[in-house]
Amino acid sequence: MSSKNDYTTAVYASMYTLQLTLDEGLASKVVFLKLIAVCDNSILKAIGEHALCLKYLDLSGSWNVDEIGLQNLLFKNDMCLDTNSTSNDKLCQQLSQLYDNKSLLNHCCFTLEELRIQDTNTEVAGLLMILACVKSLKALGGFLYFRNIGDALVSIWKNSPKPRVFQLTELFDMQLSDSKIAIFKECMPHLNKLYTRLSCVYKPQDFTDLKQDSMFWGRVKILTIDLDYMSNEHFLKFLNSFGNNLSELIILDQETGIDVDKLLTICPNLLVLKGSLDIYNMPVDQFTKLKSIELRNSTIDAIDWIFENCPCLEEARLLNNPRDLNWNSQIFQKPSWYMCNNLKRLEFSLNNSSAITEYLSITSFIDKCLKLQHLGRIDGWCNPLLNLKVRNYVKIMNYDLNLY
Repeated sequence: MSSKNDYTTAVYASMYTLQLTLDEGLASKVVFLKLIAVCDNSILKAIGEHALCLKYLDLSGSWNVDEIGLQNLLFKNDMCLDTNSTSNDKLCQQLSQLYDNKSLLNHCCFTLEELRIQDTNTEVAGLLMILACVKSLKALGGFLYFRNIGDALVSIWKNSPKPRVFQLTELFDMQLSDSKIAIFKECMPHLNKLYTRLSCVYKPQDFTDLKQDSMFWGRVKILTIDLDYMSNEHFLKFLNSFGNNLSELIILDQETGIDVDKLLTICPNLLVLKGSLDIYNMPVDQFTKLKSIELRNSTIDAIDWIFENCPCLEEARLLNNPRDLNWNSQIFQKPSWYMCNNLKRLEFSLNNSSAITEYLSITSFIDKCLKLQHLGRIDGWCNPLLNLKVRNYVKIMNYDLNLY
């Protein structure tokens, strides 16, 4: 077993106390439990034996947790499973016999909705046990470096009696393919969140496949997609058939900013948007539902348009731009009506040691933004003296505003 957690004697003593407390009754009542970097196999055994209503369990960073600990969590004492000398397919076949078997599975297999095992000492067998036996599982909370989650789901599905349905609402699969989509549209009826790569799902030769797979893509409401620096036109063409369904879109590894007008036409119902934007053709409509935006390396025109044409915008984060040193003072001097009446959080990260911002511009902006509760990364565009003066002003005015 790896020993990345270098615990002190006091930490080990606290973990033992927690184990005893769980054994003595706490486990039967707990619903939400975070044990980041402080869990071990003994604690999991106590949880597995006594948990009755546990829905969320976070073990991430706990390198004293391995397959034995997961067996302690999921299986009753008389259940023994060999995970070392058994192939993945054979293990999946064995696990399929346990699904829904209350005489062999602990109660948490029927209550857990999210189980996080990132950066633990678990391997493929542990993931297969979780996916195969936690009947109520909706989320794993992110990627696992040792196994592509989509591939693990396919292994379980292929080695299980049909029909086999998973309750998962999210899928992290950076190797998504047509064959896997054909399986997922049958076995993941509750899917609404997908994290994948454009290079896996883009088919320039035939876009009728997207229509045939509409049962899968039509379920996706939250999409995080790595463009792999492919053309924006490829991405927009891919998005065209189901973008109307999206409420959240996070775009990574872009070569250039995406045209706001085209994105608005394809995805008019977005509530959350993160990515790099540009203006090529001036849009005639608005993002009428957008509440949160994170703009990375976007042009000034795109940023200005967003603040003037998103009537419901409450949160905005601006990263790495603009190149125009005067822009951040302009936004304070002439905030849009929507900013003044709706904005609750504004954060800049300009990486700009020469930012030009005046005290009166900032304080006037704060006065005008009636709902502003958070103004962030001010060290990046305020020198220390100006920073202190603004903080004193907020204190004197007794504003409910967090500066960070």
